[in-house]
Amino acid sequence: MSATAETLDPATFVQSYIVTKYKKEIEAWGKSAIPEELISILKDLRAPKAAFAEISIILAEGILPAIELRHPGDLRPRRALEAAKVYFNKDTEDNAKAVTEAIDHAFKAEAEATGHAESAAAAYAICYAARASCARNIEEASNNAAWTAYYATATFRIKASYDAVEATSAVLNQQHILDVIRKVGRKHFAFLNKAK
Repeated sequence: MSATAETLDPATFVQSYIVTKYKKEIEAWGKSAIPEELISILKDLRAPKAAFAEISIILAEGILPAIELRHPGDLRPRRALEAAKVYFNKDTEDNAKAVTEAIDHAFKAEAEATGHAESAAAAYAICYAARASCARNIEEASNNAAWTAYYATATFRIKASYDAVEATSAVLNQQHILDVIRKVGRKHFAFLNKAK
């Protein structure tokens, strides 16, 4: 046993080992301003599928108003998000079938949103969030979370491109997306709090 292991209590030793082993990821975590990059770091750290589903659902909830504003009577994206939440909380075969059907309907809503880039991007984000909730493995969950973050960011950027007042809001929303990912990441990996 090394001298370090003998002089430190077990919890401190493990924390020190993790911080040393994942030094590169912790540094990148603190510096990155790209949502997909943060999700990739969580994937490299082997975050649980639930972390990616949680990130995706929170982001989708934030952009749902963008599609509902343009298509107030279309409940398909909301139903997909609700089905994703149900499945996230209770993984059953019936809930899996319900979320799969809701995703199909939400993708149809996206197709019908042609001409409204903001609504289409929001619908895509919601579909990918629903897919992240019922992913079979970490790879699939993290990929769907990355696409959710990408389309959530796109939703805000598209809106800012035609509405000067929204330009500042898009920057704030980009920061919100980063904050959501960081909060969930820190919930699963306390050592990420050491990121500067």
